[in-house]
Amino acid sequence: MISEATTVPVSGAFRRLLSVPRRCGGTSPARTTTDGLIDAVQRDLPRVVTTTAADFVGRMATVSAYLALSPQVRADTLRRVRAVLPDRFDIDAAVQLFLARRA
Repeated sequence: MISEATTVPVSGAFRRLLSVPRRCGGTSPARTTTDGLIDAVQRDLPRVVTTTAADFVGRMATVSAYLALSPQVRADTLRRVRAVLPDRFDIDAAVQLFLARRA
Protein backbone atom coordinates (compact mmCIF):
# COMPACT_ATOMS: atom_id res chain seq x y z
CA MET A 1 0.00 0.00 0.00
CA ILE A 2 1.17 3.48 -0.76
CA SER A 3 0.14 4.70 2.68
CA GLU A 4 2.78 2.39 4.19
CA ALA A 5 5.60 3.87 2.15
CA THR A 6 8.31 5.83 3.88
CA THR A 7 9.35 9.20 2.55
CA VAL A 8 13.00 10.08 2.95
CA PRO A 9 14.91 13.15 1.87
CA VAL A 10 16.87 12.78 -1.36
CA SER A 11 19.91 14.91 -1.94
CA GLY A 12 22.87 15.52 -4.22
CA ALA A 13 23.36 13.74 -7.51
CA PHE A 14 20.44 11.38 -6.93
CA ARG A 15 18.05 14.35 -6.59
CA ARG A 16 19.36 15.79 -9.87
CA LEU A 17 18.90 12.41 -11.56
CA LEU A 18 15.33 12.09 -10.31
CA SER A 19 14.40 15.64 -11.33
CA VAL A 20 15.49 15.37 -14.98
CA PRO A 21 12.33 15.96 -17.00
CA ARG A 22 11.36 13.10 -19.27
CA ARG A 23 10.37 14.84 -22.46
CA CYS A 24 10.14 13.62 -26.00
CA GLY A 25 11.17 16.08 -28.68
CA GLY A 26 9.11 14.26 -31.28
CA THR A 27 6.01 16.42 -30.99
CA SER A 28 7.47 19.89 -31.35
CA PRO A 29 5.63 22.04 -33.94
CA ALA A 30 8.65 22.00 -36.28
CA ARG A 31 8.93 18.23 -36.01
CA THR A 32 5.23 17.57 -36.60
CA THR A 33 5.22 19.80 -39.68
CA THR A 34 8.30 18.09 -41.08
CA ASP A 35 6.90 14.62 -40.46
CA GLY A 36 3.43 15.49 -41.76
CA LEU A 37 1.76 15.06 -38.38
CA ILE A 38 -1.09 17.21 -37.07
CA ASP A 39 -2.99 17.51 -33.81
CA ALA A 40 -0.01 16.37 -31.75
CA VAL A 41 -0.91 16.21 -28.07
CA GLN A 42 0.84 15.10 -24.92
CA ARG A 43 -0.96 13.39 -22.05
CA ASP A 44 0.63 12.82 -18.68
CA LEU A 45 -0.60 9.67 -16.96
CA PRO A 46 0.39 9.85 -13.29
CA ARG A 47 1.34 6.59 -11.63
CA VAL A 48 3.04 5.79 -8.34
CA VAL A 49 4.50 2.36 -7.64
CA THR A 50 5.46 1.25 -4.15
CA THR A 51 8.42 -1.09 -3.98
CA THR A 52 10.76 -2.59 -1.46
CA ALA A 53 14.44 -1.77 -1.26
CA ALA A 54 15.32 -5.40 -2.01
CA ASP A 55 13.22 -5.40 -5.20
CA PHE A 56 14.61 -2.06 -6.33
CA VAL A 57 18.23 -3.12 -5.81
CA GLY A 58 17.44 -6.40 -7.55
CA ARG A 59 16.23 -4.47 -10.58
CA MET A 60 19.27 -2.22 -10.48
CA ALA A 61 21.49 -5.30 -10.55
CA THR A 62 20.15 -6.10 -14.04
CA VAL A 63 21.06 -2.71 -15.54
CA SER A 64 23.93 -3.05 -18.01
CA ALA A 65 25.89 -0.20 -16.42
CA TYR A 66 26.05 -2.19 -13.18
CA LEU A 67 26.69 -5.49 -14.99
CA ALA A 68 29.74 -3.89 -16.62
CA LEU A 69 31.32 -3.44 -13.18
CA SER A 70 33.49 -6.14 -11.68
CA PRO A 71 31.49 -8.45 -9.38
CA GLN A 72 33.17 -7.05 -6.27
CA VAL A 73 32.61 -3.38 -7.24
CA ARG A 74 29.03 -4.14 -8.30
CA ALA A 75 28.22 -5.88 -5.01
CA ASP A 76 29.75 -3.01 -3.01
CA THR A 77 27.89 -0.37 -5.04
CA LEU A 78 24.53 -2.13 -4.69
CA ARG A 79 25.15 -2.65 -0.97
CA ARG A 80 25.82 1.08 -0.56
CA VAL A 81 22.64 1.94 -2.49
CA ARG A 82 20.62 -0.46 -0.33
CA ALA A 83 22.04 1.10 2.84
CA VAL A 84 20.49 4.50 2.08
CA LEU A 85 17.06 3.26 0.95
CA PRO A 86 14.09 2.86 3.29
CA ASP A 87 12.53 -0.61 3.43
CA ARG A 88 9.55 0.54 1.31
CA PHE A 89 9.23 3.63 -0.86
CA ASP A 90 7.30 5.14 -3.77
CA ILE A 91 8.60 5.48 -7.33
CA ASP A 92 7.20 8.07 -9.71
CA ALA A 93 6.30 5.85 -12.67
CA ALA A 94 4.34 8.46 -14.60
CA VAL A 95 3.90 7.81 -18.29
CA GLN A 96 3.91 10.50 -20.94
CA LEU A 97 1.81 9.61 -23.94
CA PHE A 98 2.26 11.43 -27.23
CA LEU A 99 -0.45 11.18 -29.87
CA ALA A 100 -0.61 12.66 -33.37
CA ARG A 101 -2.40 12.12 -36.66
CA ARG A 102 -0.88 12.01 -40.11
CA ALA A 103 -1.79 15.06 -42.20
